[in-house]
Amino acid sequence: MDCIPNLEERLKQSIEVVLSYLKDTLELTFCSDEECPELKEFKEVYIIGEQVKLLKLYAFGMEKAYKVRLRALDLLHIVYDHALSGKGYPSEFATLDADFRRKANIIEQEFGVKILT
Repeated sequence: MDCIPNLEERLKQSIEVVLSYLKDTLELTFCSDEECPELKEFKEVYIIGEQVKLLKLYAFGMEKAYKVRLRALDLLHIVYDHALSGKGYPSEFATLDADFRRKANIIEQEFGVKILT
């Protein structure tokens, strides 16, 4: 049991090293959800005839999903990037994912987010 906390601490340190390297090397910007309270706002939408409340970001992503045709998690990354760009953060998304590269033009057109590969 004693090795688990040590393992967790080593993992945290490894992640910090990787993130620090990426931030310094690629000039990435990291931010917290607290910097953008509107990320927690809700919107009422209809899904299969039922009215439900969703986070505005999710509803916005659903409205665009049929155009960009990204996997759900990939779409959420772009939706968050789009929302944070309204707070002055760069509207750029760095990835090596081939799906993002193929759809870079439609993503920029629909969300204003430039895909960096």
